[in-house]
Amino acid sequence: MASQQFIPQHILDPKNAKQAKLSENHIEAIKNGSGFPAHASIRFPAANERVDWHCDGWVNFFMYPFKIGMKFPFSSLVRDFLAFVKVSPSQVMPQVWRVLRGLEVLSEKHSIPFSFEDLGFTYDLRSSGAGRFTLAVKDAREALILRADKANDRGWMSQFFFVQKDSLGSEGAFLEESLHKDRKTIPLSYGPDSEGRTAKILSITTAERTFGNLVVDNEDDSDHESETSRGGGENASAFVPLQMVFPGGQDSCSLPAKRSAQHAAVSSSNTRPMPSDYDLLNMVSRKKKIPSKLASGCSKTPQCPNTEMKSAPPRPVSAATNPDSGGKMNASFSRDFCCLKDALMMGSEMPQVLLSSSSVVFSDVSSAGLALASSAFAFQSVQASLVASERLVLLEKAVDELKRKEKSFQARADVDARTIQSLRGDNSTLTTQISTLKTRIKSLEAYGRKKKQEVTDAACFYAWKTRGELMTSFLAGETSSWTAEQDVATWLKLQDEMDPPIGEDGFDVGQSDNEAESRRS
Repeated sequence: MASQQFIPQHILDPKNAKQAKLSENHIEAIKNGSGFPAHASIRFPAANERVDWHCDGWVNFFMYPFKIGMKFPFSSLVRDFLAFVKVSPSQVMPQVWRVLRGLEVLSEKHSIPFSFEDLGFTYDLRSSGAGRFTLAVKDAREALILRADKANDRGWMSQFFFVQKDSLGSEGAFLEESLHKDRKTIPLSYGPDSEGRTAKILSITTAERTFGNLVVDNEDDSDHESETSRGGGENASAFVPLQMVFPGGQDSCSLPAKRSAQHAAVSSSNTRPMPSDYDLLNMVSRKKKIPSKLASGCSKTPQCPNTEMKSAPPRPVSAATNPDSGGKMNASFSRDFCCLKDALMMGSEMPQVLLSSSSVVFSDVSSAGLALASSAFAFQSVQASLVASERLVLLEKAVDELKRKEKSFQARADVDARTIQSLRGDNSTLTTQISTLKTRIKSLEAYGRKKKQEVTDAACFYAWKTRGELMTSFLAGETSSWTAEQDVATWLKLQDEMDPPIGEDGFDVGQSDNEAESRRS
C-alpha cells in the first residue's frame, strides 16, 4: 500500500493554500454524492495539511466540481481534458469546471456531440498564478459559456480532500497525482469538425449559455437558492398550489407559493411584507408567460379568464350617515369582482404577497371590498415595475446580442485586414519582379542591336574582301572569266578565314565539323 505520509510541495501561494474547512454536510456529500465507488479510500485533510501537499498514490480534489453537478468518473469531455493537460484536478480553477460543466449540459440538452477535441477551437489553457490553470479564449473567438468567471464560489479553496488512486480502479487511471508548477501555457488543438460543433453551441441564445442559468451550485447553505427557484430546475415540487378563498362566496383560485419561511402561506398576522423587500428581477425571471397586454407595457390589470371584472360604484353617503361621526360607509362589489385573479397567471409571488399579509376573514362586505381595492392599487404599481423590469431584461439581452455581433464583425474585419496586408505584400513582390523583367528586356534589346550591327559589319567586310580577291585574280590574269561556282567557292574560302573560334559570339563550344559545315551552307 502506498505511504500515507503527505509532504508539502509549496506549489501554491501561502494565501491560496487554505486550511481545510469541511462540515459534516460536506463530508456526507463527498462520500455519498460525488460518484466515487463505495470502496474508494477517501481521506480528509488534517488541520496542518493543505491542498498542495502530496503523497504517492493519492489524488487531490476540490469539492467545487461536485457541487456544480459533476460526478466521478466524470464525462468523456472532462476525462480527456485532464488526461491531455496532465495536471492535478486540484490545480484546475473553478472557471474551468464551470465551462466544462456548462458544455456538458448544453451538449446533452441540444444533442451536440461536443468533445475535448472541439474545446481547443475556442480555448487555450493558461497559468493563473503559481500552480493554477484557467481557460483563456483565443483571439477572434467567442466564449462558449458566458459569465463562467463570475459566480458565487466563495470558500472553495478550503474545501478539499484526497482520494487513493488505486482504490478507484481503472476508472481513475487518467488522474494526475503530482502538482506541476513550471507549466505556463498549454495550447489546445482542434479537429476538422470542431468549427461546426462550436457554431452550434454559439447558435444557442446568450441567456441559455450563461452559466448561472445552466447550473446551480448545490451548496447546502440556507442563503443559496435551489435550481427550481431560478426557474431552470426539473423538480416542480418546490412550488405547490395554495388555495386562497375570497370572502362573500367568491370562487377559490390557486396561487403558486414557494415553500419557504420567507414566502409564507396565508396567515392571520397583520404584518405585510412590502414589495420593495422583494427582488423584482428575480420574480420576473421566474414568471410564467406574461399576457400580451402586460408585455406591451399596459399597466392595467387584464380581465380574468371567463370572468368579467366588475366594480359597483360606492353608494352615496347620506346625511344621516356621516363617516366623521363614527358612521359606516358601505361599498358594494359584485360577486365576481376580482382585481387580482388575472395576476395569478403571471406565476410570480407578488399576488401571494399582497394577500398573505391579512387574515382574509372580514366582518362584512364593505371591509373586504376596501381591502381588495387597496390591494388593486398596490398591485398596479408593482405591475408597472414588473413591466419595466421585463423591458430591462429584454434590453440587456439585445445589448448582449449586439456585443456578440460586434465581436463577430471585428473578427471578420481582422481577417480581412490580414488578407489585405498579404495581398499588398504580394503586389510589392510582383512589382519588383516586373521591374526586373523590364530591365532584362532592355538589356536583351541592347544586346540584340549590338549583334545585329556586328553581323551587318561582318557581311560588308566579307563582300568587299570577296570583290577585292576577284579583282586581284582578274588583273593578274589568273582568270579570264567569272562564274557563279567560282564566286561561291571564293566566298566559302573567305568565310573559313574569317570565322570566329568555336565557343565565341554565340557558337556552342564543342560544335562538330558537320554542324559547322551545315551552318556555312
